[in-house]
Amino acid sequence: MKRDSLRTIELLLFVFILVLLIFNQVQLYQLNQSINTLMPPKKAVDKGGPKDVSVDFYVMSYCPYGNQAEELLDQVYAVIGSKAAFNPHYVIYANYQGGGPNYCMDNGNYCSMHGIQELNQGIRELCVNKYMGIASYFEFVKAMNRQCSASNADTCWEAVATGLKLDTAKIKQCEQTEGLELVKAEKALNDQLGVQGSPTVFINGVQYSGARSVEGFLGGICAKFTDKPVECDTVVTETPVAASGSC
Repeated sequence: MKRDSLRTIELLLFVFILVLLIFNQVQLYQLNQSINTLMPPKKAVDKGGPKDVSVDFYVMSYCPYGNQAEELLDQVYAVIGSKAAFNPHYVIYANYQGGGPNYCMDNGNYCSMHGIQELNQGIRELCVNKYMGIASYFEFVKAMNRQCSASNADTCWEAVATGLKLDTAKIKQCEQTEGLELVKAEKALNDQLGVQGSPTVFINGVQYSGARSVEGFLGGICAKFTDKPVECDTVVTETPVAASGSC
């Protein structure tokens, strides 16, 4: 009897220890789940993005070839999005056509080939990019290319911007208070990089010399990624343009 009682006690003790161990495991699991719920999930390291690839394109706001490049790059942006940084710039001359007010500002220091209204429009487009982003920039540029010209941009732009629901007061303020500094910065970049014509495109600081097409630009951009995003495998159906010259 004593021996049977001892075995029963040992069995009960074993069962108790086993239940205790299972209980502890359940408690630890629940604790870990609670910690994981409270802690933010780890973010995957994005090896692509604006820091990897930048596209700097120099145009004149009413150079037809520059406008064609804008249209093509807009289609590229529609594919690649924010995976690359698209940075618009403008071709600025000094003392063009004698430096008079029909083409230039600041006593002839900053000029545009197709006249002062083109220069002013370039400033407004820079303002839209600076304060409203590249998507708004492309929409504004495309609408201006279709609805206005180098001879009426100063009076035409506001209705276009209003139709796109852009902040016209902000654009005006930027043009009036920052315009000169913006063109100064553009002229300095032009001189530094030797930019003379519209369009001139740089991808990661290297002048692009490939085909002026959506497929060509997209291929040039995607070649610069450390890890190509899936967007680079997109088969593009582009709107054809006769892009062959420059201003």
